[in-house]
Amino acid sequence: MAKFTLRHFSNAQCLRSVHPKHLIELLGQHSEYFNARGVVLDTRNGHSLDYDGIAGVLMMPDEQTPRSLIDDLFHIDEMASVDSMDALLDAASKQGVVLDVGSAPTPADVAVQVRLRAPELLEQKHAEQFLVRGKRAFEYFRCAPGVETTYRAPGAADRRAFEQSLGVRLDAMKRGSTCKLFVSHRTDGVWFLVRRGDPFKREGSIEKGVTTSVYYRPEKYDVIKYDQDVGELSVNAERNKKLVAHYRELFGVLLFEDEERFRDEPK
Repeated sequence: MAKFTLRHFSNAQCLRSVHPKHLIELLGQHSEYFNARGVVLDTRNGHSLDYDGIAGVLMMPDEQTPRSLIDDLFHIDEMASVDSMDALLDAASKQGVVLDVGSAPTPADVAVQVRLRAPELLEQKHAEQFLVRGKRAFEYFRCAPGVETTYRAPGAADRRAFEQSLGVRLDAMKRGSTCKLFVSHRTDGVWFLVRRGDPFKREGSIEKGVTTSVYYRPEKYDVIKYDQDVGELSVNAERNKKLVAHYRELFGVLLFEDEERFRDEPK
């Protein structure tokens, strides 16, 4: 289970901050796994949750840990902070997502509720954090002089087509075909985040006292911005020329149905 660590949910105190009903709803989907690890998720007949036991299981995932549980916990753990809680509550209210959090929720409680009620929303807000993490080195591409710069807002079908096209190109680059596009409209333009895989890594590990190795594909985010006032596409993709070229063409298709819309003349 390389690189899977939890900052919050491996702590029994944080687990106690989540309403037991919602915590059981989240973890109960994997009750067989917890039972096999010696933890019973049951509060009936006056029983209290075994928070220490749950924390112990989450602190030491194994090869049998369900992938969907890891995915849920990763996003919840990343968003179990005060700043993230404010963003989630605001987004849920705007999208009409009803949360049963009461008048004094904790950050972890809100993150769990959003994951249960609107999982896509939690992933969207988690992805948006990468827009403001540190300085980024962008490459810039302009539309040809005199062309229309007002973009066509992409719908769900457009985003899926983009992901499929990009997936084919990523697979050819040995980065896997799985990717996801997130869209964020801001005052300085429309921002896009692309979640994709990186080339596989192999690391040494110890399982049950035996030295072995784990093989996994790291997760990466690329950031793309389009400013229609000046017709400029900004791309941050780790200075990878091939990836940047793919984004230049595919965002031309996504926004204008024209893969040559952004000229291959970096500013």
